[in-house]
Amino acid sequence: MKRLAVAVVSLMMASVVHSENWYKVGSNSTERIDYFIDIDSVKKTKIPVIPSGEYIQVIVQPTFLKGSKFREIGRYYSKELWVISCDNNSNIANAKVDYGTNNEVMNSWQNKTILYLNSFDYNFPGTLGGNVVETSCRIFENGGTLGRYKLEDILNGTIRP
Repeated sequence: MKRLAVAVVSLMMASVVHSENWYKVGSNSTERIDYFIDIDSVKKTKIPVIPSGEYIQVIVQPTFLKGSKFREIGRYYSKELWVISCDNNSNIANAKVDYGTNNEVMNSWQNKTILYLNSFDYNFPGTLGGNVVETSCRIFENGGTLGRYKLEDILNGTIRP
């Protein structure tokens, strides 16, 4: 009976662990922050944007490393919902949750108004924001891959893009 309980708990943990598929898009060494996107969250958004067009969304996770000013005030990571215009290389954060070192919610907010493309932030290529937008758009356009390689091969380290 004890082995069955351990097996059930292990299966439950495995399903929780694999519910998100994080990919590191870059780091800010000055601010001591690593940026990740949840590949499984990249999809066409249903959030209304004016003018109408094709917009995607992605969950972005900045993780605050030791030495980060955010970590010093107790923040461990955030999850942000970005709405992206691939045509304009721009985005807007539509919701955010800040978590502490024990995964407790410290702060949260959500935009409850209609989004306007002219309020999106442009992301220059080669910047962290640019990497998030470019990678998310490439994943969306390639149906869950980063190009000619399968995403799982890149994530497993078998292939480098």
